[in-house]
Formats: sequence, C-alpha cells, structure tokens
Amino acid sequence: MAKKVLLDSNKTNKQVAAVLKAQKTLKDEKAKLRSSQEEETDKAFIELGEKIVKHYHIKSVSELDSWYRKIIQQVPYKEPQESQPFNSDNSNQ
Repeated sequence: MAKKVLLDSNKTNKQVAAVLKAQKTLKDEKAKLRSSQEEETDKAFIELGEKIVKHYHIKSVSELDSWYRKIIQQVPYKEPQESQPFNSDNSNQ
C-alpha cells in the first residue's frame, strides 16, 4: 500500500513538474513574440519617419517638430466615449 502511494505521489510530482515546465515555456514564447512585435513596430515607425522626412524635405529636428505640431493641430481631438454596459436582457436595444 505504501509503495502504491509513493508511486502515485511520484507520478503527481512529475505531472506538476511537466505543467510548470510547460508554463515556463509558454511564458518564454510569449515574451519572444512580444519582443518580436515590438521590433516590427519600431521598424515600421522608423520607416514611416524616413518617408515623411524624405517626402516633405525635412532637414532638421526643428523642422520635423514644426511639421509634427502643424499636423497635430489639424487633427481634431475627440474625448473617448464611455462604452455602454452589455445587458443580457437586450433592454438597451
């Protein structure tokens, strides 16, 4: 009986270890993906910036700052609207 309990305990410990290892692997993979996505985003912003500088013939940081401020003033700012809570009885419709 004690041998069976010991075997079951050992099996459970192996399962726990396997789950912990899988969780760590998943966490590591998510971190790699997030890092990769951040690199792609950074690259896209740099490429966009280069295109803007080339297209508008911007020659200095102060010209870029001036251009950016002018563009921002042209775009109206809207306050975010609060979303309506979902009601399961469909009384909001």
